[in-house]
Amino acid sequence: MNKTETQHEEIRIIIIGASRSGKSTAANVLLGKNIFQVSADTRQRSHMTCQFGMTKTEHGYVKVLDTPDLQAPKLREESKVREEIQKWKTMCPDAHLILLAIRCDSHDLDADVMRFNKFRRLWGDNLRRRLVVLFTFGDKLQKDIDELLARSHPTLQDIMDCAGHRYVIFDSSLGASKQDGRVHQVFNFVSELRHGFNVLIIGKSKSGKSNLGNYLLNTTAFSVSRGPTSSTTHTVTRSAEIDGVAITVTDTPDLRNLGIVKTSTEEEIKKWYAFHPDIILLAIRCDVCYSAEEHQMYQQIKKVLGEKYFTSILIVAFTFGDRLGKNIDEELKTVCSELKDVLKEAGHRYIVFSNEDPVQDRKKQFMRLRAFAFNEGAPFECNESRSESTIPIKPTVQGASETLHGDMLQVCQGSKTMCDYDDRFMNNLSNTSLPVLDVLFHTINS
Repeated sequence: MNKTETQHEEIRIIIIGASRSGKSTAANVLLGKNIFQVSADTRQRSHMTCQFGMTKTEHGYVKVLDTPDLQAPKLREESKVREEIQKWKTMCPDAHLILLAIRCDSHDLDADVMRFNKFRRLWGDNLRRRLVVLFTFGDKLQKDIDELLARSHPTLQDIMDCAGHRYVIFDSSLGASKQDGRVHQVFNFVSELRHGFNVLIIGKSKSGKSNLGNYLLNTTAFSVSRGPTSSTTHTVTRSAEIDGVAITVTDTPDLRNLGIVKTSTEEEIKKWYAFHPDIILLAIRCDVCYSAEEHQMYQQIKKVLGEKYFTSILIVAFTFGDRLGKNIDEELKTVCSELKDVLKEAGHRYIVFSNEDPVQDRKKQFMRLRAFAFNEGAPFECNESRSESTIPIKPTVQGASETLHGDMLQVCQGSKTMCDYDDRFMNNLSNTSLPVLDVLFHTINS
């Protein structure tokens, strides 16, 4: 995160989890000071009310809300839980990050999962763009974290899916420099979730994946092969900032070109979690038939990444749209049943890339792509005649209501939220040396 950028910003973080999960200790680590009281006596009752600490750090003004256990006796009634969560939203409006604390040595993952599912059901607002799993008591981790995730409660994977597989491990036994590294990782997540989005592009060789990546970054970041062989032989990630929006694009190889056994292919796919994609673009050519080979690859990726996670952020990207013989809606009526199934699983979200559409439309449609990423599956609508004001938007905080006087640990009323739409985007796009590509967003009436 840019230090000068955040000097006067307020960063708001909520920590949730079970009693004795290390929430207060983690809050103190993030604030850089012992503001929250932490008891070494495991028999002592954890705090029963939410409280926040605030201080100025190198990352800016940081406000951390420490919350009670949602499985506490006083919160057994759902109405009470709803009131409690609403209180958190008032005290920490439009939180930039929600840290779910889970002990590395947890002996009751069932309860952890139930607690999270209760929170997820009642929180609502765009949880994917806020959630990070915070594994605490890292010194008690007996095995590698990947082994922990592989052998643990089956539905813990669902939590990781919701968090975009973002996680950090806090370990009190670490030296100062390593501990600082973990703290920086948390604030890097804040920056990533506030100011940018990640796109993962998948598909077979020669499907236009690299061209698609170059379009999204507005530069020739990825090598494009003009011959019969693929130029993408391994996963490549490139980033750019366009009008204040950080964009990270990961171009993946055709799995058939890896030249490795099935288990290694699955390991390669699992590595894609680390890119924390907000959107997965499946590149399919408009000018050739969708093949059984492509569908087999699609099914394999879906199985390894998990169908619920994969399809929730999937968009089909039809490339070479300038070669379409007729209207895309008419074309899709005659495609094979396998492709129709893919579109259905993607929620009928698809885009068509063409080299003949005007730049202004490109700007509008890209903003819709960004809106989809920031709104966690907001309705992916496309009505060519609709105004920009109808594009889904991300709620942001209008100013900060608190006046800081040193470190704070108290309860206060937060500022109200409003919708803020940023219409600045790619004004310099017309100067690009790339072929003119447009992104047209469509939905199909199911």
